[in-house]
Amino acid sequence: MPPELSPCVCGGSLANCQLCVGTGYVCASCKGTRYMAVKDGRNWTPQICRACKSWRPIQPVRAVGLLSGMEHYTFDKMERHPALTDTATKLQQIVENGKGWAVFYSLHGRGKTYLMASAVNQASLLGKRSRYALMSDILQLLQEAQTGQYEMSFNALFRSIVDLDVLALDEAFEGTFSPWRERTLRQLLVLRSDPVWKPTLFATNRKAVAVAKDFPWLASRFENPDVYEVALHLQGVPDWRKESR
Repeated sequence: MPPELSPCVCGGSLANCQLCVGTGYVCASCKGTRYMAVKDGRNWTPQICRACKSWRPIQPVRAVGLLSGMEHYTFDKMERHPALTDTATKLQQIVENGKGWAVFYSLHGRGKTYLMASAVNQASLLGKRSRYALMSDILQLLQEAQTGQYEMSFNALFRSIVDLDVLALDEAFEGTFSPWRERTLRQLLVLRSDPVWKPTLFATNRKAVAVAKDFPWLASRFENPDVYEVALHLQGVPDWRKESR
């Protein structure tokens, strides 16, 4: 398990900080140095931090965001459901043009995940780098990388996510967010919207106005014309997970 984290002495203001690598948080025990001074008789000697030792040795980055069971989802199946056709067309334009965000909110089982999986699959067919994942999984992965659990550094992993041609985040903005997670999410989304709005899809059961209330820094972005907001208040849409079996 990762060690308990505490704020770095740099306050997160240094992108190249050797202790927190720009995240603003370090191991609470050794303060990011990876060593602690231990008294041996009259002398103090440096030893590897025991808290850090619990998450070593470094391991490869675990897989995240695999479209398990959804590899065959495509937009053409939406033709059977006219209520989804316009949304599918808009998503195709976002993927093909390489610009724009889309925010979906509805009750469960109305087609949000199906639409996002179709967009990611469409992007892959076009040779674009795409990824589908739960928002919580992406943030957990980054936090584990920040604490040194993977061979890939936090900065390298973070940059690889920022540079994706299409990023689809399911169960977005749900649950609780620690200060570190909200800060990291903010940095990620700011970089994916400046200077170009890289295709980023959000599926949530919360309306955009409610999300913006909890995350004020998102309010202006959700009002941008490059953000396509759709409410899937649809009746009669089947549970795609069951139908696709």
